[in-house]
Amino acid sequence: MNTSNLTPTKILIVCLLIITLGILVFSGLLQDGHSASKESTAVTTTLPTSAAPQAETETPAPLVMTGLETSAEKKGEEKFIKFDAPQLQKGREVWLENCENCHAWGTAGAPIPMEADAWKDRVIKEKTTLYDHAINGFFGPGDTMMPARGGNDVLSDEQVKSAVDYMVALATYYIQSQTPENN
Repeated sequence: MNTSNLTPTKILIVCLLIITLGILVFSGLLQDGHSASKESTAVTTTLPTSAAPQAETETPAPLVMTGLETSAEKKGEEKFIKFDAPQLQKGREVWLENCENCHAWGTAGAPIPMEADAWKDRVIKEKTTLYDHAINGFFGPGDTMMPARGGNDVLSDEQVKSAVDYMVALATYYIQSQTPENN
């Protein structure tokens, strides 16, 4: 990450993000309410299993909904779709444990994959760009920032990439669900 353009605002955002994550960890919110191992409300959807990055000119393949699981325990998690592809299932686990706290709520300007407008320009980018931003960190427009590995340095590159793949699939699902032919 290029540190030569750190502004006081960017430093403040990083500090607030670290403090927020620390509070969530110590309050037990991450362990009690956001574990992917618990039964969850999810929609199962089939995606292509190819992990190859999509070229900017490709249109994402349509997603097919295959079923709906329900649970009273995790209200609101139905928006965090559960896909059939094993790589996306692993990515969902990593995402729920590490990324959801910012990307589900827009903390520090994190783009929310369930909001089509926030992701329609991202899903057409080369995945290598998204992987780089997630692994190495990124300062975005309006003093937003993505900390390297979501602030969890113990995540491997493959774990981070699987979480990115999940977010792209999740965003693609919501983008496609808002197209006129699907309404």
